[in-house]
Amino acid sequence: MVWAAGITLFGYAFGRNLAFIDRTLSRFGLVMLGLLAGFLLGRLLYRRLRRPPAGPAVTGSPEEGPTG
Repeated sequence: MVWAAGITLFGYAFGRNLAFIDRTLSRFGLVMLGLLAGFLLGRLLYRRLRRPPAGPAVTGSPEEGPTG
């Protein structure tokens, strides 16, 4: 709703200059797309770096319990 209201008000304010609106909104859209892609890539890298390293397989059964 905020996006639609903002675009509507922007168009109303600058309605006589359609070339300016087209240029501005296309740049804004590209910036938003870049920010979204950066956020998603950062989140993916963060999850991969936070994942514990794969260690050797644990053998034994839970019934054995601790030894020592």
